[in-house]
Amino acid sequence: EIFKSNSSILNAILTLINERIFHNGKEIVSVPLLTLFGASNELPEDDELMALYDRFLLRFVVGYIVEDFRFLRMLEAPSQAERTAMSLEELCEMQAQVRSVAIPGHVYRTIADIRRQLGKKNIVASDRRYRQSLPLLQAHAYLSGATEVQEKDLFFHAKELIGITYDELQE
Repeated sequence: EIFKSNSSILNAILTLINERIFHNGKEIVSVPLLTLFGASNELPEDDELMALYDRFLLRFVVGYIVEDFRFLRMLEAPSQAERTAMSLEELCEMQAQVRSVAIPGHVYRTIADIRRQLGKKNIVASDRRYRQSLPLLQAHAYLSGATEVQEKDLFFHAKELIGITYDELQE
């Protein structure tokens, strides 16, 4: 319940995300943060929480399974024997490969177009979110086997970054 934290915890998390440090009393500890996951049963309504909410680049709303056949499939599925794992070295190598995925100029212009269209609908994402979404687009393209970001990667961008589908953007 990350959004139910008190203000000192929220400030500690913001400092951790922004500066990669943790204040442990008078000691300042450097934190080699790779990933941060948070969970909540409700979205923040208080303005004080919006700064933290903004820093979670990917946001997924996960509901309960609605269809009976999917629910039964979940119940009947065998337990996973193994978990997917990779070494830190493998992760760093993949991150380097992701950084080499090109972002063509037309993709930047399309992002600006998306931003303008969203603004007309009074849907505003911070400049920080747009900037931080670029490595996400590169990773999406990389995982698709591409060497550069393509227009199709932007549909993922709109849905996960801003919380709007491509069809809603076109309306």
